[in-house]
Amino acid sequence: MRTAECPSIIPLEGPVSAPRIVTALTWMAKAWRVLRNRQVTMRLCDLSDAQLLDIGLTRADISEALAEPLLQDPSGRLNLVARDRAARFYRAARR
Repeated sequence: MRTAECPSIIPLEGPVSAPRIVTALTWMAKAWRVLRNRQVTMRLCDLSDAQLLDIGLTRADISEALAEPLLQDPSGRLNLVARDRAARFYRAARR
């Protein structure tokens, strides 16, 4: 049997393979983005406490975000925490 005649486990032709490839590429892109955001979140630990407060975060916030499962993006959680802290600060300042 020649190489071109070997049966393939994954169909490489036809309309069925295109959605599978797109799905796989989409999943890989999401995983890459999550891991990159996790790495950037770990670098936030290098900032001083004053710098973290300037962006509305604490070391505890970063630790909690990094404690989430590996393929869960910590940047979304940190974004919500910082926005909530800023909103509470400005509501208190208006009173």
